[in-house]
Amino acid sequence: GRPLAAPDLGSLGYQLLGGRLLPTPDGPAALLMYEDGKGQRVSFYVRPSQRFDGMSGRRADQGLSAQYWFRNGYGFAVVGREDDPHTQAVQEAVRAAI
Repeated sequence: GRPLAAPDLGSLGYQLLGGRLLPTPDGPAALLMYEDGKGQRVSFYVRPSQRFDGMSGRRADQGLSAQYWFRNGYGFAVVGREDDPHTQAVQEAVRAAI
């Protein structure tokens, strides 16, 4: 795969807490956790995926909001609390930057 940089969410008030490398059937994935000054967290997930290129969507369930998309051989998702007004702004900013 090609190198990807972790999204910088500092301008939105979020700092990177850390991450994990995870296995998938298509290769390694990364899960990064960010937190703002009020303790609200959002996560960014990226994995290799050739199957759904061009697909995108949103999902809300159990108080969480996810925006996901597939582009250039990768699948991406940003997840945060559904009731946090900053969640959608973070989702849109990450998608525009990737």
